Amino acid sequence: MDYKVIDVLRGPSIVLLDALLSRKLIFPPISSVYLQFLFRFFGACASMLLLASNQAWLIEFYRFIVGAFLLALSTFLQTYLVASCYETYKANHTPINESIVVSLLKTTIESKNMQNTEIDLTIKISFYLLLQLMLYRVFICKYLYGERGHWIGQSLGHFLSTLSSLAVLLNLSEGIFVACTFVTLLPQFLPLHSAVFMGITLILQRV
Repeated sequence: MDYKVIDVLRGPSIVLLDALLSRKLIFPPISSVYLQFLFRFFGACASMLLLASNQAWLIEFYRFIVGAFLLALSTFLQTYLVASCYETYKANHTPINESIVVSLLKTTIESKNMQNTEIDLTIKISFYLLLQLMLYRVFICKYLYGERGHWIGQSLGHFLSTLSSLAVLLNLSEGIFVACTFVTLLPQFLPLHSAVFMGITLILQRV
């Protein structure tokens, strides 16, 4: 049997519609019969909409779904993991204005033993930095949003993705750290916003 791209893209919609109509889907765990009916009704409507959509709109839809998932991971990474490192360093380190980089350099030059908290925090924030860069690399891959961007813009995106981790290492003020967190998420939010705009444009062209 000869399968086309549009058949593959519509495949998840068929599986979802079948699960909804046969009541195999038990997520979310809703106890109310009326809420269960509404959940299945809206799910069935969404599945029928995807089945009736053309290939270009489906591609934009899946790009948005994957991009939203990656952005959610980045948001959790920045607002919980990186922010917890920042708060831990602020609470336990003295002097309060000294950055991790300066502290490590001083202990290295003066041949002193590094504090376990500093080593642990440096390892954690370095891992989070690499993880954020990996998420951004996946985000701008060829099959998601990378084909639309220029290499200069992508290089700038890589730099912006490191700002919150650098803010922790440099022990910048809380206001600057919060701003850096928003800027770090910006390179992923903008293509995601453009995918929504493209999807709406494609819908309006068919109306």
